[in-house]
Amino acid sequence: MTFGRHFIHLPAWSLAYGRVPKVANTSIKGTLAKVAGIEHPTLTPTRDAFWSEQPETRVRLVDAQTLRATAPEPFCFAFVREPRDRLLSFFSANVQSWTLSKELGALGFRSDMTLSELVARVCEIRDDDADVHFVSQHRILSGEDGLVPHFVGRYERLSSDWSALRAILKERLGKEFPDLPVTNKVRRAPGLRVGINDPELERRIFARYERDYDLFFS
Repeated sequence: MTFGRHFIHLPAWSLAYGRVPKVANTSIKGTLAKVAGIEHPTLTPTRDAFWSEQPETRVRLVDAQTLRATAPEPFCFAFVREPRDRLLSFFSANVQSWTLSKELGALGFRSDMTLSELVARVCEIRDDDADVHFVSQHRILSGEDGLVPHFVGRYERLSSDWSALRAILKERLGKEFPDLPVTNKVRRAPGLRVGINDPELERRIFARYERDYDLFFS
């Protein structure tokens, strides 16, 4: 599976955002569209077509290599999330709480899966074959020469890291970005723990996402 066009590039601003699902992605895309004055007659910023159907002079959806080759190189930012918590969000939103997609069903996921079963299945699937909602975050944000973003914030400190990014963007662009709205809150399935505390599950997750932990959470 190819994770190609994960970067929203605004050429006029020389700015790009690396989109990582389950990491405040809805809030960030909505804020970016609002500040940039980007609209679509029928679609919201959550949809890829909202961005891809804009004139390329305003917006481009590009992969890491294309963005890296763009001159002048745009300032790129992204946010990442601790893999255990990201998996919990994936489990609750995509497997238990909502209707299971055909794509996830084809990968062997079931709506009646336990958390342990889901973690086991995720750990069996290589990044090359993974769904975007649980693929390694470094895979989304990297090109052949390594990580693309210049600024990588953490979901766990979203408020402070977003404030730091706002200051950078104000200096670079002369534009004031607002606080992020609270949207798309995870609807935890009944009885689902807030955190993953089972040692065996943690061992599996740390092994599966070792590179993410090394790059973003060490």
